[in-house]
Amino acid sequence: MRSIATGEAFALMKKGVVYLDVRTEQEFEAGHPEGAWNLSVADPDFAVVAFACFDAAAPIIVGCRSGVRSVVAAEMLESEGFAEVYELRAGWDGARDAFGRVTEIGWRKTGLPCGSGPSPDRGSEALRARRAPAR
Repeated sequence: MRSIATGEAFALMKKGVVYLDVRTEQEFEAGHPEGAWNLSVADPDFAVVAFACFDAAAPIIVGCRSGVRSVVAAEMLESEGFAEVYELRAGWDGARDAFGRVTEIGWRKTGLPCGSGPSPDRGSEALRARRAPAR
């Protein structure tokens, strides 16, 4: 896993790299990087669904609100065999120190393209529907 900044994540997305937002559906609907997929890392089938829906040989970016859940998700994906996992260290709202101060701005405040609202074709339900039988 490699930790990256928002600008690098955006550049990778422009090259076709998948961005997987691992926050809850409600958080995702409130705002997310444009073009992102959503699958909560809290989903008990997170790794199985991700493995079934995304190419483990291709690079993938994972992000959350502040960079905590995305580290967990990245480790899970690597343990499932994903070869090139990038973790968005500042997430959507920004990385914070132990006192809650923002140490690096997140995607939301960078001016990069954002989406909001339900995304039926890119959300958890769509991914679960695409999921292959358990391996």
